[in-house]
Amino acid sequence: MKKSILCAALAAAFLSACGGSDDSKLIPGDEFSVELSLDDTLTEISTYRVYGLSNSGQLVTTADDLASDGLIPIEVSRIDAKTQAADALPEVAAIQAFVPQLWAELGKRHGTLDASKLAQEVHDLDISLATIYTDYRNSGLSLPEFVDFYETLDAHPTLDKTGKVEAELSQFLSNAQITPRQLLDVLHAHGSNWQQFLALMASRQDDFSSLYDQYGKAATDISTFVQGYLQPQTKALKNAATAIAVAKFGWDVIKDNRPETVATGAFTRALASSDPQWDNYAQTRSGTSQVVTLKTKGVIPVTQTEVKFALTGYYDAKHSSIGGHWLPLVNMDVKEVYAIISWKVNAKASVTLPVNVGTLAAPIPEIPVFMEINTSGVFQNDTKKYEFRANGKDGFRYIGQKK
Repeated sequence: MKKSILCAALAAAFLSACGGSDDSKLIPGDEFSVELSLDDTLTEISTYRVYGLSNSGQLVTTADDLASDGLIPIEVSRIDAKTQAADALPEVAAIQAFVPQLWAELGKRHGTLDASKLAQEVHDLDISLATIYTDYRNSGLSLPEFVDFYETLDAHPTLDKTGKVEAELSQFLSNAQITPRQLLDVLHAHGSNWQQFLALMASRQDDFSSLYDQYGKAATDISTFVQGYLQPQTKALKNAATAIAVAKFGWDVIKDNRPETVATGAFTRALASSDPQWDNYAQTRSGTSQVVTLKTKGVIPVTQTEVKFALTGYYDAKHSSIGGHWLPLVNMDVKEVYAIISWKVNAKASVTLPVNVGTLAAPIPEIPVFMEINTSGVFQNDTKKYEFRANGKDGFRYIGQKK
């Protein structure tokens, strides 16, 4: 009972100290920070400003004329803690100019001018507005085409197994290193379209996580993969001829503030495709990257969320008859996860296609590994991606935040 009372008191203190009103809600204009530490040394501080959506579809920092109670965090600065140098970020002014255009297109799409409904559509996108803006600029699509690309997902609710289908689509495109335009062009080249492709995915009970896993294991280009996926299938797509076999291309790391473990399948491996049986490899070495700590704080020293994680596993494994240095276990080790009342942390790990940085006779697999952390509280979801590398000979290292 004392613990519950203390947590409630801390939450109330935090909300009121952040400029919240009498009903303990944050208001537009409040700011909070996210601190990133490596091996317990503070390296980076990001500051976020909280915005609201007005009845005219504007991002605002006042509580007047709001279309909904939903709040939107936007990163306004990112400072190197040692050098005080600032990273380049999408300009807030550019995002503010983009949002009314997005609002108008959503209104056309849904045939409504109802501000509360349009605000809900913005929040339902499941992706931060900064990410949506960046994705749009890189998409190769007009804004009406971009809105249609994501809103078409609503016609296929079975694809949304996690409640974050838009975010998973964005992640699929990022991992596959393709744009929406490139995907649509590939579908058109093979006699299909976006609506038909989504219907096919739904009929096979796929989502974008399982689709990416199939794409990774096919080890081919996106055009060849899509061409094969569009064919009638009685079994999974066959792997292409490749020297390196990756066991899994995506997995859950944290579910609703609870870490997943190796025992529940939260790992992958990269072994020789001619023998993917892990226990045929020996002389392994254990290793870990730098430990990354993320703390979300308000204007008073109360931690809202804290996640501490590192890429760990075994590397430099040898096979008795196959040359090379292999990775029998790669996992994202969550050392700590904490969230104050009403806050939630979820995270997924994913890998992209491996490369051989060794020779044909002695392969050394190297795979980029991404930790995607989604934090939600009293505002719209905020997702950040952090990149690591797993190398069969040299082990594990942290690369940095994915811009």
